[in-house]
Amino acid sequence: MRGIELVGILVGIYLLYKSFSLIRNKREDVLNFIIWIIVGFSLIIAGLFPQIFSYIMNLLGMERRAYTMFAIGIFTSYILLFWIFSKIKELKEEISELNEEISIKNSIEDNRE
Repeated sequence: MRGIELVGILVGIYLLYKSFSLIRNKREDVLNFIIWIIVGFSLIIAGLFPQIFSYIMNLLGMERRAYTMFAIGIFTSYILLFWIFSKIKELKEEISELNEEISIKNSIEDNRE
């Protein structure tokens, strides 16, 4: 086992531990928990069975395993970025609605005085 594989396994275990502790303390929602569980298990599996990347490499027609790993990492990052931007948009809309409600409440209170 090479060093990078060991690091991948350790990071995967850390992600699993952290996700379980956050969900147990009710500080993480189920969707985030599922995402990090998938990422954690993927890192552990990739560390334990690095030949999986050879199979994926052949399937994608890539020349080197490192290229395959980077491509998968980049594609995964794009998916996570898209998800994060979607969540940010939802939060902006919620903040806007809250601002409107606060403004209405403040104007009603000002009119009472």
